[in-house]
Amino acid sequence: MAISKKLFNKIDCVKIEKVTKKYGHTIAVNQVSLEVCGGELLILLGPSGCGKTTLLRTINRLVEIDEGRILINGKDNRDFDPVILRKNIKRTGDGSPFLFTIFKTLILQGFQEFIFPQILHIFPIYK
Repeated sequence: MAISKKLFNKIDCVKIEKVTKKYGHTIAVNQVSLEVCGGELLILLGPSGCGKTTLLRTINRLVEIDEGRILINGKDNRDFDPVILRKNIKRTGDGSPFLFTIFKTLILQGFQEFIFPQILHIFPIYK
């Protein structure tokens, strides 16, 4: 069995700059910019079909972007071999028990009024 090349000791920062993804005339992701650095938790909330999964899939190049750029530790993700990149980056899927536990904990601790509006405001991935 071949050993995959390790691209990162750790990922310090992922920066998404004005990323757009279109499928024909349909815009799935429109000019999204955000930055997530080590130790931060990113949660994308929105209705079905608004581009959350598409945006996440652009980071490891399961989906190629049409405009903008994605930097991982300051290096454009298009500079990496996509197969090796995918083997080096994992993401938590939809419906993760881990995420449910986080939300449950925040709600039980009385943070629901603060957390949910702030997340929706910080990560507006659709217009």
